[in-house]
Amino acid sequence: MTANFLKYLTARLALAFFVFLFASYASMYILYEQVGGERYNSILWIIIAILSLLTPSIVLSYVGKLRFNGFLLRAGGYDLSLDSSKAMKRFERLLRFASSFYFFPTTTEKLLKQIYQEYSKLFLGLHARSRAAQEVYEEAVLRHPGDVNLQNILIDIYNEKENLSKNEFKICFHIFKHSLDNRKAIEILSKYYIKNNVFDFNSQEIFSKAIKLNISSKEKAVDFLILKLIELQREDDFAAEVYLTAFSEYSNQSEPVIEAIIKLSYDRKEKGCTDNLSKKIYKTCEGISEKIRKQLEERLSKDRLEKENVLSTQKEFIKEKISGLFQKMLNIIKTTKISFKTSILKFQTFRFFNASRIKKRSSIVFSSLIFAAVLLVVIAVMQGRKNFKPSLNLLNINPQYTMYESKLPYSIQVAAFKTLQKAEKVINDLSAKGEKVYYTKTSEKSAWYRIRVGEFKTRKEAKFYAEKLLKTRLIKGYFITNFEPGFIKINEK
Repeated sequence: MTANFLKYLTARLALAFFVFLFASYASMYILYEQVGGERYNSILWIIIAILSLLTPSIVLSYVGKLRFNGFLLRAGGYDLSLDSSKAMKRFERLLRFASSFYFFPTTTEKLLKQIYQEYSKLFLGLHARSRAAQEVYEEAVLRHPGDVNLQNILIDIYNEKENLSKNEFKICFHIFKHSLDNRKAIEILSKYYIKNNVFDFNSQEIFSKAIKLNISSKEKAVDFLILKLIELQREDDFAAEVYLTAFSEYSNQSEPVIEAIIKLSYDRKEKGCTDNLSKKIYKTCEGISEKIRKQLEERLSKDRLEKENVLSTQKEFIKEKISGLFQKMLNIIKTTKISFKTSILKFQTFRFFNASRIKKRSSIVFSSLIFAAVLLVVIAVMQGRKNFKPSLNLLNINPQYTMYESKLPYSIQVAAFKTLQKAEKVINDLSAKGEKVYYTKTSEKSAWYRIRVGEFKTRKEAKFYAEKLLKTRLIKGYFITNFEPGFIKINEK
């Protein structure tokens, strides 16, 4: 961004000062000699300088936009099978041209977004999976995170690799953030975290999704998490879910897991917890053999008593230290107060000293500081309110529809509309033919009603069914997408 800005500014300054500014000053000098210097002042010369800088900027931007549109039309006009190499060269030229001195850096970013969108379409049409194509997909998905086709092809490329690079991992996590239920992205990320022995806030989010969606690497993720959670002595809801999953689903009845479950049960009974998770913990704890449970409970009670004794001694030691420090501070305050009073008495002997005036000034300064602090707090609170955005109410839907979910990973998208009325026409037509039709909604501000048909285990099944719909002319086009929760008519479910 900085390099582009310097390039942009340098070109315009060069043109302004070497062409327009020179001509302007030359012409004004001639007029100055003929008319007289009293009619021109310094403000006029500054205005000419500003105009000399703006004129080439406007001209260059306009010419650059015309050239860019011409390049883009030529690049998109090449045939995929015959002239794909020419199209690629044209797009590479477009990328260099967008970063040239013709455009302001913010304009460059907009043009790059447009170029990468068209460039990625070219590679998608060729079904390219080369390194160059991957780089284009990655740049395009950063600028168009909601593009499902780009997400799917990048996830497929990453799935074939043994280990991801740092940049590939960032892109994969970026895809996950914009499609939280993307099973393949979650599986790739969980494998990456396990292989690189990473357990942080982001990885916990991935692992919780992996357990919830029951992906193929779930068992490995649970085994990895048990070691980390026991090491950190975690007892929160996430840790409890992991312990219960390991014990019940994968028969991991090792001593650390049983000890963690008994400890959770012991602590939650003391607090009087009655939520569903706590009930599940109590039930699991009752299923453990009585002998093992009693041994571990005795050991835990002993450990707890020892910890309480250690904590009590530490508290007493801390109290003694704090009281000693407090006493020292009081002594220092007393000594400084006495010395301050003596110094004031000395100064008051002078005639020019006025104690009442200094008191007034100090009170004014103190009150102004308090007022400034309160004002800053009010501004911060108001700013926080401005930045607050209300959450999207997805349940505010037509009463004729209800939520529709599936455990199968794929679906067919057949159309998308800006209004629900247009979408309902297609939904009614397809449902009349006996198809299971539902729609998904993007957001409230820029809402798109995407019409989808069916739920499938594999992409092949989805594609086969979509081709069947095309042959019968029930749909005009389609693409295969990951299943997302949507809304279906109540009488159609």
